[in-house]
Amino acid sequence: MRASLRNYAFVASTAGNPLLCYRMNRVADRFSGGLATPHPTEYTIAAWLKPGDLTYWQTITVRSAGAPLSSYSHELQQYGPQYWQAYTWDGATHYVYGTTPPSLTTWHHVATSCKNGDYLRLYVNGKEEGVKNAVGTLWNGGNDYWFGAATGMTQYFDGYAAEWAIWSKQLTADQIAALAVKRIGIPWTIEQASLILYCPMHDAADGVTKTTAWAESVGSVTQSLGGNKAVGKRFPTW
Repeated sequence: MRASLRNYAFVASTAGNPLLCYRMNRVADRFSGGLATPHPTEYTIAAWLKPGDLTYWQTITVRSAGAPLSSYSHELQQYGPQYWQAYTWDGATHYVYGTTPPSLTTWHHVATSCKNGDYLRLYVNGKEEGVKNAVGTLWNGGNDYWFGAATGMTQYFDGYAAEWAIWSKQLTADQIAALAVKRIGIPWTIEQASLILYCPMHDAADGVTKTTAWAESVGSVTQSLGGNKAVGKRFPTW
């Protein structure tokens, strides 16, 4: 099994086989998508997630201006043992709270989407959860998407993650349901033109050591990792 950022191909696993995933452990492990302007007027963020801790309110993905501890929006979060949640800012705070509790032993596909003049939505395992939240004009700050970075109110993400992806479009419910199927890789042909970042898991075969900081380019986008922990790990159950 190996992944390549270069051609958006992720050879992961079928049910019952080891999954190659990132292990984030809250010690400044964070990914930078390197995504500058244009600022999104709509977006979808998705990932397969399995928490390593249920104690804390944790950030999974955030768009930020400068350090993720300052101004931020466009978030996926894990609220301790209670639920997954989505957050965005349009001059006011907007949340959607899920109904499926995170689990230390179960992988969940979690996604959020939003669009100017539409709604902030949350999906867990391919189904919309919570009460969609009407938004106006999305925050136009930020110059980067971060994975696993704290926001000041939240902790760094502690857990496992696979197939982090961001689109510059609000995917439909059917498209997100198609992402939440356990298969070999994501169906990246879904809205391929608006897929601005797809971060599959790395293997040693990529020729890049993942135990230290690294950066790799996909077209005009550079994706990088900060932190000093091993992040490529095979998790035995899907």
